[in-house]
Amino acid sequence: MHSGQDKRYKTVNDERFNGSSGRNIPECPKCTKRHLDECRAKACYKCGKEGHIKRNCPLWGQTGNKAEPKKDDKYVPTRVFSITQAEAEASPSVVSGQIPMANTTCKVLFDSGATHSFIASTIVNHINAPSELFTMGFGTMLPSGEVVISRNWLRGIPVRIDGRELFVDLIVLDLFDFDVILGMDFLTKYGASIDCKQKKVVFTPEDGETFEFRG
Repeated sequence: MHSGQDKRYKTVNDERFNGSSGRNIPECPKCTKRHLDECRAKACYKCGKEGHIKRNCPLWGQTGNKAEPKKDDKYVPTRVFSITQAEAEASPSVVSGQIPMANTTCKVLFDSGATHSFIASTIVNHINAPSELFTMGFGTMLPSGEVVISRNWLRGIPVRIDGRELFVDLIVLDLFDFDVILGMDFLTKYGASIDCKQKKVVFTPEDGETFEFRG
């Protein structure tokens, strides 16, 4: 195959393959072309998954009509640094405890190392709120370095802390030892800081008096 030709398929529409015209190669039922290797016509060439094309891949974001994203346009996934009890115990920036959320009580981890807030996929059905779909998926980098794609999130979920009702948007993720992780989006919204030594989270909202949660 010539170097300037698209290498995605070993196409056989001429006489370069064993002197054949290619008519002996069966037509692919997915793309209706004739090729030898596995058909990926409907799959993304960046992540290999179906449902979107390369320039709309959630790992990279919108890239217009270019085959490769520009340096400044690369998708930067959110991060979460603790999803298990062991990881939380090794982290200097977390506090955990039980907190009422919506119509249930959740095991919550306050984590200033997490860029966003998350809810375990196993507990979504216990929250009295509908989940919404992300248009393109939402990438999150786990402590292992793996990037996983979330398809759903819950918006405006009430959180009861020290008699106050706060609200948080939660991305659905496969968590292990916690029901909910409250990250920097939530902490910043309510002027919260984590005091790991005293195992508490202090809230200093602009429009109210200071209150706290003790883990």
